[in-house]
Amino acid sequence: STWGRTFMQQLLFERRVTGKGQCLATHSAWIRGLELTKILCGHSGCVNTVRWNKSGSLLLSGSDDRCVRLWNFLDTKSTPKSKSYRTLHNHNIFDAVFCPNDEGSIVTCAADGNVCLVDITAPNSPRLIYSNNDIGLVASKIDFKPDHPNLFLCTFSDGIVRLFDLRCTQDNHHMVAFSLNSFVTTTAVQFHPNMFDTFAVGADDPKLRLCDLRKISNANASSPHHSASSDDENERSHPSVFREFSVPRLVEGLQRRSYLGMRAGLAYVGRDIGISGVAWARDGVRIAVNFRGDNVWVFKTRLEAQEEIDKSCGMIEMAGRVNKQTCAKEVQWMLRDECVVSGGDCGRVFVWSARTGKLIRKLKADKCVVNCAQPHPNQRVLATSGIDDDIKIWDIQHEWAIMKSRGHLNSSCTHYSHRHCKNKLSHSPHRNTHEQHTAPHTEEDEDDDEVMSPMRIEIDDSGHITELEEEEVREFGSDRNSNESSANGESEESEESEESEYDDEDSDDDNDLSFHRRMLDGAPNVTREVAIQRIAEAVTAKQHGNQQVQSKLWDNALRYYHDALRRLHFVSPTVLVRRQQLEVCVACWSNIALCLIHLNRFAEARDYSSKVLKRQPTNVKALFRRATAYGQLNNFDDALHDVDFGLTTAPNDNDLERLRRQLIEKKAIHKRSTAQRLRHLFE
Repeated sequence: STWGRTFMQQLLFERRVTGKGQCLATHSAWIRGLELTKILCGHSGCVNTVRWNKSGSLLLSGSDDRCVRLWNFLDTKSTPKSKSYRTLHNHNIFDAVFCPNDEGSIVTCAADGNVCLVDITAPNSPRLIYSNNDIGLVASKIDFKPDHPNLFLCTFSDGIVRLFDLRCTQDNHHMVAFSLNSFVTTTAVQFHPNMFDTFAVGADDPKLRLCDLRKISNANASSPHHSASSDDENERSHPSVFREFSVPRLVEGLQRRSYLGMRAGLAYVGRDIGISGVAWARDGVRIAVNFRGDNVWVFKTRLEAQEEIDKSCGMIEMAGRVNKQTCAKEVQWMLRDECVVSGGDCGRVFVWSARTGKLIRKLKADKCVVNCAQPHPNQRVLATSGIDDDIKIWDIQHEWAIMKSRGHLNSSCTHYSHRHCKNKLSHSPHRNTHEQHTAPHTEEDEDDDEVMSPMRIEIDDSGHITELEEEEVREFGSDRNSNESSANGESEESEESEESEYDDEDSDDDNDLSFHRRMLDGAPNVTREVAIQRIAEAVTAKQHGNQQVQSKLWDNALRYYHDALRRLHFVSPTVLVRRQQLEVCVACWSNIALCLIHLNRFAEARDYSSKVLKRQPTNVKALFRRATAYGQLNNFDDALHDVDFGLTTAPNDNDLERLRRQLIEKKAIHKRSTAQRLRHLFE
């Protein structure tokens, strides 16, 4: 494709000029080009787990509906077909994994504490590998041993990590691979990619533990539960643990709470800090840990020194999100371990640079919370899920995003319509003030098609790109290969040119809603095709509203404008679609304010004008209408402030001058009448 050729030319240019170009497979431009391309619907509850098979041709998902569903991705051009399989669970499924030696078999675990094996070739005969009668026992995560396709670990809420063997037909047969006291829940587990007997365990506390599977024979000789009074004794008493990692400030906070709880006579203090996800990098040296109530951390393990407890290992913090509401958020590596991805409470997917911990991009992927983010094993595709009952697939489809991120766009490559640029005021010092919008702000001015400001991009000689726009300035540095810098004896930190944050400007209003309000009223995700269709429908509804304004049928016009806004209530898949969406939204808000003024609903007119001014602070029409509403509400100081600000932007606007004189007269009359009422009050 065109963008592919341009992209490769840029990579070759970097290597030829600097000798330090980044390889195509791990280039961060892929992250900036991610776009929602498919929405997979089929579950009837929260989707708590998504997993690809090794080839990436199948996607497996598990949900609160207690079913697992397979999605066929062999045909990437159309929406994947799916098939649902029942399990024997009676509660929410938390994890579902393909069996390594047989992708026709699936192992699941759920909130009922059971572990189930589902044979998709015989869907009517699932069987329970492990069942329990303990009320409240939860099984949360599964991981298979890399060199043994029949052995897998599963974490449980009783503080135990159990080892199961698929070849065993005996009911509930297992071994205890790791255990803590019954007050602490094990929540995450993953085997080391190279040292197959080593596995990492995350629990409901701020400590990551590395364990050795070869030592579990000693562990099973004793009771799986311990009654010691302190957590440290329990952790160290289990022989499989040989190393620990933690964030000092999180451990200190837990110790303070435990001390205060002990002073208060509490046997157990609730834990708001814990581990919900762990993921090894391919090199087996780094491990990413998602701390509930805190950030994602990457630890450098260096397992060759297993006899020591690591107290000062290299750590990288990846901040920028809130992570408190759920205990199921995963963390994954992507782009050959160049990036780390995880979800947040705001319904976004966060992608960080694995080398520096800097936030690269945020993607709105759920109304409420994103729990799962699974990169495709072979392609630049990402699958996400959360509280919504669907799965989002993100792919590289929008060529503008790739070209923009590498600096191939200039001021002439705006891809945007400016049919009504005369209505948009510019801050540019080179623009003549006589060219600014000075049209009268009367009811005949029925169609407020204000557009967003044109995108202006500057590229310097070093290849840095800066997009200059109202409330948005982005700068992207060029990627460099840190390995070559180290080979030349240069410092990795000083030589790297890191990527700046790229944030999608999506539905900001949803962030102010509560969790339950977001579930009901939050903006849904849509693909680009659906977004364009809904924008076209909104434009049609707005045009009908404009016709009603011309006939001075204000109530009818309001209905059409509100219908247009309802069609625009979605999360835009791309920045360009977002700008087109905002263009129509701003026009509808402004026209709604006009209708409300004629209906004498001045407080609402003030609020809608303020919405316009939040996006376009120099919009003269919105300033005029808000000042009119303020004047009718006897708030003359704010009204005059808006008029004066509008006159500084458009000094030749006759309507603003006329409104200013009217406001001054009304303010004087209001002041005299108020003084007269006060005199009568004391007579």
